[in-house]
Amino acid sequence: MKEGMFFILVLVVLGFSCMRGTLVKDDVPIRALQVQGYRDPVVLEKHWFAPWFYGGAQEDAAVFKMQATNALGDTVVVYVSCGWPWKGSTIRSR
Repeated sequence: MKEGMFFILVLVVLGFSCMRGTLVKDDVPIRALQVQGYRDPVVLEKHWFAPWFYGGAQEDAAVFKMQATNALGDTVVVYVSCGWPWKGSTIRSR
């Protein structure tokens, strides 16, 4: 019985750690870009399952591919890594 409970607990923890990115709302990376001076941010893609495959850190819950206008007026594509619930956002350009 104890082994079965342990197995279920491990599955719950693994599932939550891989799927917590679904809890990150789209307005989180939009606000992060606006605070840094980007205008008209648009979410192009959201990667919530295993975000470290898309350039995020182990602490990140989701990685967003975004399009926005930078301070020079150029339209750029950036990646915003977001944590949940306590880690903030990281903006990366490639």
